[in-house]
Amino acid sequence: MSAHGSIEVLIPRDFVGLVRHRTKYGRFMPSDEVVACSTTFSLEHGEGQTFIGDWRSLGFSGTSDADTEGQDGAVVVAAINNMTADEAGGVLTTGSDDWPADLLTVDSTYSKLKVSFVDEQ
Repeated sequence: MSAHGSIEVLIPRDFVGLVRHRTKYGRFMPSDEVVACSTTFSLEHGEGQTFIGDWRSLGFSGTSDADTEGQDGAVVVAAINNMTADEAGGVLTTGSDDWPADLLTVDSTYSKLKVSFVDEQ
């Protein structure tokens, strides 16, 4: 968490999971390469949830292309909101061991929140 300035987070290429981002007066700024492989499920009043990687491959219960068409990912957002964070490892789970994902939370008041891959130039 930061109050002022910029926050730059470098993630590994094999990151597959949720980025929860919140800033009151700044903005979320993923790199072009991150944007190319991500889906933003919600973004309102500076708070958002962006999934990096293929969320369909993680086996969200009841999710398919048909479920999300016209619903703006509502089924996926509901599944994300029902997940809990394992405090030891920062891994999201749905209550079973067969569905882990990465989790990144970035929080600030005035900062730009930059997220890019560690090997980007």
